[in-house]
Amino acid sequence: MLRTVAEAALEANFAGVKGMIGCDQVAELEAELRRTGRLLKGSCPLPDHEDRSPSFYCYPDDHGLCSSWWCFGCDRGGDVVDLWQAQQGPFG
Repeated sequence: MLRTVAEAALEANFAGVKGMIGCDQVAELEAELRRTGRLLKGSCPLPDHEDRSPSFYCYPDDHGLCSSWWCFGCDRGGDVVDLWQAQQGPFG
């Protein structure tokens, strides 16, 4: 499949964001996280999930950046871009 220059640039920008900003940094805009071993845990920061007990986890990669997240309460997860979109709404 051939990609346009704009699609390649957009993919490169997202890759740059993923390499510089951790899920914990985005989650902490809305919720407090606490360290549990290697993981960070807290109440879900997503606006459509009223989390009464902490069910949200950020998972660090080998370099210490939290590159993924999962909420066991609302059964969702992903990378930092997915978290931003879930908190703030779609890009556009």
